[in-house]
Amino acid sequence: MSYKILLVDDDQDLVEMLCRYFRLKGYEMLTAVNGMDAVKKSGEGPDLILLDINMPGMDGLEVCRRIRDQVSCPILFLTARVEEQDRVNGLMMGGDDYIVKPFSLKELEARVLAHLRREERHQQFDHMKEELAQNNQKMWRMVEDEQVLRSAIAHDLRTPLTVLKGYQEMMMEFIPEEKLDREALLDMLKESMGQVERLERFLDRMRAFSALEREPISCMDTTAAEIAEQIEKTGEMLAAASGKQFEIFAGGEGEKLTLDRDLILEVAENLITNALRYAASKVSVVVCREADRLVLEVKDDGTGFTISEEEAKQAFTSANPRDDLKHFGLGMYISEAFCKKHGGHLEVENQRDGACVRAYFRFVHG
Repeated sequence: MSYKILLVDDDQDLVEMLCRYFRLKGYEMLTAVNGMDAVKKSGEGPDLILLDINMPGMDGLEVCRRIRDQVSCPILFLTARVEEQDRVNGLMMGGDDYIVKPFSLKELEARVLAHLRREERHQQFDHMKEELAQNNQKMWRMVEDEQVLRSAIAHDLRTPLTVLKGYQEMMMEFIPEEKLDREALLDMLKESMGQVERLERFLDRMRAFSALEREPISCMDTTAAEIAEQIEKTGEMLAAASGKQFEIFAGGEGEKLTLDRDLILEVAENLITNALRYAASKVSVVVCREADRLVLEVKDDGTGFTISEEEAKQAFTSANPRDDLKHFGLGMYISEAFCKKHGGHLEVENQRDGACVRAYFRFVHG
């Protein structure tokens, strides 16, 4: 990782010398020669600021006061002042350290590195602590509310937890032996955070399922076109994130249908997310009326389900939910539960050009 340093000093010779030194050390350098320029450059995301105090116009103390609420990175003052009150003033303005001129380049870099590493550790630990706290809360809610899905939950959690545990074991073994360089260590932390995010997405899905499962369906008058419009917004956002195409078609001529729109949108998001995961390039959705039911059809152009035609016909009809969880995953299992709650069901089919899932929702008559 290349750190970015903002160097603020009105002495061009000093700026040129320090820039040359830190660039040779692998840092990215931003420079400012006065206070106003420093305030502007602080918005470019520096990891650390070296700030001269004695500048004409806006001095370093005023710069620090102005930018401290906008930047959280360490600010190190460069100064010729040695009085105690000067140092106190700088620290009171939000500075993190004082480096008195003349200084050694080795000492300067040592202090810079110390502050950068401390800041990095603080950010990583704070973020992981927050993530772990949120995940613990969600996991407890999940365990309390989802008795039926305990086996599926355990299965879905084991893989990311295994990856997390593996990286922790590697770091504990190889860091003391100094076999991991900085790049390798940061890559392991990044991969670990990816697994934490995977757990968070899983728990968010379970939380939504718990909330909708507890509440009775709440129906309102709507149309297939209105539902399709809401699904389109979600589908386009998910497709853009995955770099794939998305299209949707709505049937019907504005006839009113009485349905739980939120529940249907939750199913649509689950099915579209799953389809985008396996699609080669495109996902297509159709929303239409069929007799006394609304039909939501989601198709992808991937390789299809790895099941036989007979297994597809028997999908979600088995008394053993583990079979469905094994073949289709938790997201589709949850979608089937929502369909049943709305008097419908879920069907899956392998077509010539990919997989197709149809969700049925029976209308509610007043």
